[in-house]
Amino acid sequence: MGWFRSSEMKYMSLVVPETQIYQILSELGERGVVQFTDLNKSATAYQRTYANQVKICNEMQRIIRYFEEELHKLDVEIPRPPDTKTFVREVIESNRSSTQPPGTRLNTFVEELRAHEKDLRDISENYQKLLSVYNSKLELKFVLNEALRYSDSNADELLADAQASSQS
Repeated sequence: MGWFRSSEMKYMSLVVPETQIYQILSELGERGVVQFTDLNKSATAYQRTYANQVKICNEMQRIIRYFEEELHKLDVEIPRPPDTKTFVREVIESNRSSTQPPGTRLNTFVEELRAHEKDLRDISENYQKLLSVYNSKLELKFVLNEALRYSDSNADELLADAQASSQS
């Protein structure tokens, strides 16, 4: 695969202490002047250094898709996300102002998502139960109304049948 760039680029190796990697990559990403090359192409996703963070991101993506499906079921309009540059800028500013280390922020965010997912699943389950109870009560109401209407129209016959059966 070739490199197609409008300006000349140099291939460099960057060694960064792990404690500073988030801040440095954030700065490089904000400038948009760096292209990264995967030096571990032969390693599977789960053999990589940040496999746990990838798993967490996959879990968050699954939870967000679930939220999206539930919102679509309820015909709730999902607001359009901001454009990528705006989003990245907001994330960078949030990262700079945060006192938590980046790994902790990711774990905190996924725990919040999991809690909201549990709440939404509970709400959906309770909604289905309530809907089922409501429908059965509605059905019973219609049956009783029909029985009452039938009994009102045949009140004399029913009375005669009741008297005949009590005399026997």
